[in-house]
Amino acid sequence: MDAGLNYENMQCSEYSSPRRISTQLNVVQQAGLGCSSSTAQNRPSQNPEETTGISNTHQCNHLESKTKSQLQTFRSLRQYLCDGTDIFTENRSCSVCPRTWLPYKDKCYWVSTSIQSWNQSYKDCVANGSQLLVISNTGEQEYVQNIIKNKSTWIGLMFKLPEKKWMWINGSPLSRTLSQPLMAGCGVIEKKGIGSDMCSTELHWICQKPSVFI
Repeated sequence: MDAGLNYENMQCSEYSSPRRISTQLNVVQQAGLGCSSSTAQNRPSQNPEETTGISNTHQCNHLESKTKSQLQTFRSLRQYLCDGTDIFTENRSCSVCPRTWLPYKDKCYWVSTSIQSWNQSYKDCVANGSQLLVISNTGEQEYVQNIIKNKSTWIGLMFKLPEKKWMWINGSPLSRTLSQPLMAGCGVIEKKGIGSDMCSTELHWICQKPSVFI
């Protein structure tokens, strides 16, 4: 799996989120400007004994300049990645995923082109900083069913013993709104919905990871 970031092939979608990189950078910018304002109000005299104050002023000026430069670079990159999205509207954000991953809301999805068992699929996702898909609601289920097309695909769902319950790998139970009772085994998602198969069966698999908001 290739999970490396590549801005030329970045996948984006629009999404509302209070947690954005741009918000964090604005805080940094305000800190830099605050530093500059503070030193301007308390300019040191030219007394040789107060050279420390002059040094601090130079450091703050450097911080302000560097912060402005980085913020401008980020804004340019953000506009490039989120082209066509009204990202400058309040509380709007662009959701960014690595190359070969697909964005939806606050997640990124990667669908395999090869096949393997459920356990091998689980390990592959973990090894690449992600996890087998955990479906949160019917909207997400419908989206995933569209991207897997007609392939039976492993997801992060399995029959737990001795509980004798279907559980997601994050510890939450399978909702009846997503699926009817299944045979024991490991969970798959298909065009017709969520199903099950023997865990040793070799199938495609789908991984998920959080998207980055900019």
